[in-house]
Formats: sequence, C-alpha cells, structure tokens
Amino acid sequence: TNLEAAEKLSSDLKIQTASAENLNSSLALFANLLKKTYAPLAINIYRSREFLSALISLLESPGDQQILLLFQNPSELRPAGGFIGSYGQLVFNQGNLKDIRVDDIYNVDRQLPLKLIPPRELQPITKNWGARDANWFFDFPTSASKVMSLMEKADLFAGNNIEFAGAIDINTDVLGTILEIIGPIEAKDYGLTLNSGNFLRELQYEVEAGRDKKPGQNPKRILSAITPIIFQKLADLNENQKEELAQKFLRHFSNKDLMFYFKDWKIQNFFAGLGIDGAILNLPKEFSGDYLAVVNANIGSGKSDAFISQHIILKSRLENNGVLNNELLITKIHNGDQEPEWWYQADNVSYLKILTPQNSDLISLTGNNPPPAYRSHKEYLNLGYAYDIDLESAENSRFNKEFQTWIGEESGKRYFGTWFTAPAGETKTLKIHYQTRPAILVKDGSRFQFIFEKQSGSKSSLEYSIAAPPGYVWQESGKETFEYGTQQPLAREIIKLTMIKN
Repeated sequence: TNLEAAEKLSSDLKIQTASAENLNSSLALFANLLKKTYAPLAINIYRSREFLSALISLLESPGDQQILLLFQNPSELRPAGGFIGSYGQLVFNQGNLKDIRVDDIYNVDRQLPLKLIPPRELQPITKNWGARDANWFFDFPTSASKVMSLMEKADLFAGNNIEFAGAIDINTDVLGTILEIIGPIEAKDYGLTLNSGNFLRELQYEVEAGRDKKPGQNPKRILSAITPIIFQKLADLNENQKEELAQKFLRHFSNKDLMFYFKDWKIQNFFAGLGIDGAILNLPKEFSGDYLAVVNANIGSGKSDAFISQHIILKSRLENNGVLNNELLITKIHNGDQEPEWWYQADNVSYLKILTPQNSDLISLTGNNPPPAYRSHKEYLNLGYAYDIDLESAENSRFNKEFQTWIGEESGKRYFGTWFTAPAGETKTLKIHYQTRPAILVKDGSRFQFIFEKQSGSKSSLEYSIAAPPGYVWQESGKETFEYGTQQPLAREIIKLTMIKN
C-alpha cells in the first residue's frame, strides 16, 4: 500500500513540477533534477512492488514451499563459489518455517537416475556429473538453476514431487559472522564448542576424519546437529543484535558471500536490481572498456584453497588505434605446508578460467601446467551418457596446443582456460599477454570503463594500471597512467575514466 502511494505521489510531483518549471529558475532547476532521478526511482518502486506481490503470493500458496540452502565451501573453490558438500532444505508453510533439514549432497547424487557427462576438467576425479558439481558456472543464477534441476530429478525429491522455489548460497564466512553475533554453540554429541574462530577447522576435521567418516555413516551429520541450534538462536536475537547482523550482512552481499536465485522472475528481478544475485554483468554492445574475472576450480586438491593467497595484477596499455594490450599476472602463494591436516597440505591444483571481453586474442601464456587426458564425448555417448546442454555450450571451445589452453565463450565473454598448480609451501605465477581489439574510441573526452568481477569465496588482491594512448592523459589521475589497488576487491569493481589530450 505504501509503495502504491509513493508511486502515485512521485508521478503527481513529476506532472506538477513540469507545469511549473517555466515560472522561475529555481523551479526549473528542481524540475531538471527530478527528471534525472524520476526514472530510476520509478523503476525501483515498480521492482519492489512486483517483488512484494510475488513474495506474498509465494507465502500464501497452499502446501509447503521449499527453499534450498547451498553451503558452498571456499576452502575448495568452484566457479560459483565453493564445493557444495552439504545442502539445507527450508520448508515453509503459509510463511512459517515448518522444518529445517540438512544433508550430505552425495545422498542426493546417489539417488540421481541420470548418466551425465561431467565437465572435462572433472573427469579425472568423477565418473558422473551430479548436483555436487553443478555449480560449474561463474554466473550464479546458471549454477543455482542447474543444481536445483538435478536435485529435483533425484528420487529423494522427485518421488515426493518436491520442487524448489529458489536457492540461497551461504559460504563459510557468513557462518563465521553469525557465530560472532549469536555466540558459541554446543555440539554436545561431538564434545565441541564452536565459535567464529574455530568452527571451520573443527567442521572440516569432522567431515574429513571425524567419527562419522565411516562406511554407512553421514560425515556431514554434525551440520544436521548444529543448524537447528543456529536458527533458534537467530530467532531469539534482540533488536540490537538483529541490526548488527543486518549491517554485517551488507558486507557479505558486497563480497558475494550471500547470493540469491528464485524461479519467479519478479523475485529474481528484485535481487538482481540489488546486485545480490551473483550474476555476471552483461556488457552492452557499445561497451568501451575492459573486463576481467579470474575463476578458480579446485580439482582434487583437498581444502588447500583455505591457505592460498592470490594476487592479480593487470597492466594495460591503450593504443591510438583503440587496441588494448594486456599483461596479466596471477600469483598464488600456498601457505598450507605447515598445517597438520593433509587436506590443507595438498598441492593446489586448479583449472583456471580468465574471462575477458569477447574480442580478445591470446598472445602468450607461461607458468601453466599441461592438462590431464580427457575421455572423448563419443566414448561417453557410447556408454549411454547424455551431454547437458548448458555444459555443452560452455565447453564449445578450441584447444591451443602451443599454450596448452582452452579458448571459448561463456556468458558473453571470451575465456582462456588452463591448468595451474601451486605446490604446498611455494609461490607460482601465471603470466598472460592478450589483446582486446578495437571497440574503444580514442579521442578527447572519450570515456573508458574497467570492470572486475570477483569469484565468490576467493581471497585475492587486485592491482590495476592502464596507460593512456600517446598524447593523452587520464583526467582522474592527471597522468598518462592510472593506477588502482585493493587487498579486498568487492564483488564488482567498476573504474570509470576519461581520456583528455595532453
């Protein structure tokens, strides 16, 4: 009701101001300001109204409504965040939380009656593609939709006609924040007190080597034990604690530690408008600038990403003909060699994707590792396996033998995909030289944008520099070179520059 009233008031204000803007200069100034702000305001009101309408409709629907929680572990990075070892099932009825269930994702995959060709990079460690590995796409809505689709086909859910309305990604950093607010929790059956400082190590020990790590047991059972306790403590928070939690969650949203995907486009459109859907930015046709994302996939390397520090350095030079020359350095420092647990000591073996604008060409690449042998798709098809259409589209690429690198297209971007291993206790650097060909107009006053999108869960710094074309400087720095650096990049960093003649 309030949104409808606000929409009517803003519309009336626009009409009345327009009729009065010729009366004096002050009203003309105000009318001009309103014209600039009215469109985004109207869009936001519309999105909010549509969202509330869809949400209320979902809550009022008869029967149970299912929301999927994806627990992504960034200690074992995957393109959309981290390996999905466990999931949660929130059951709502008429807006009330009716049940919370937490289970091992492998329990779902054991009941999946499909034979799907796994991504080629996962073939050395898995025979069949399942929900556990379906977050293989950097674009979270694509990954979430694929995970939900496979889970719904498993007998565990298909047998009960269960479908999920949406999925919420939660990584371990969010759990740490929650424990900061609610305080320690007791896992009495395990003799553990979990707090924000020890929970990750203790949970990973229980999963990898605890008492439930036995044939016929569920190694993720500890999550089933602590999740209801966490939800109960959240329900009991006072107003000050709720406000503190909300403020800290804002940071998690900006870091892609929390992401949302819902099937209802009205709900999803609202989350997209807030920038918390984890979607890859679609570059406009007339985009004038550069784009970069560095996406890691841990392949059989334990939980070694917990002790990886990654440093990304991009040095660009813009030529007078509009060509961008890019030198990209990706350095990984593996500090897990001193840890007692083998899953931290493991060499960090990653399949690394570098996403760039579509019109980019690879010039050179050093520091990478050769890929393992892949089984041919023909061989898989002869064994009765099917090829997922989204995966087929992402793997429609060519292999560059000289640089041992796959070159393909994903989410409207050109990618260079290669293997990169950082042994425990060592520092390794991948060096890539590529060009982005003319989409950039070089003239006095031309605008340029650099966009960096962070992988959820990655611990990475960013250093960026760009040299203006000869005879030009950047207005923002007053120099030929503009430089920017941050130890903790946001989910999406956007740098806007203007070139001016020197």
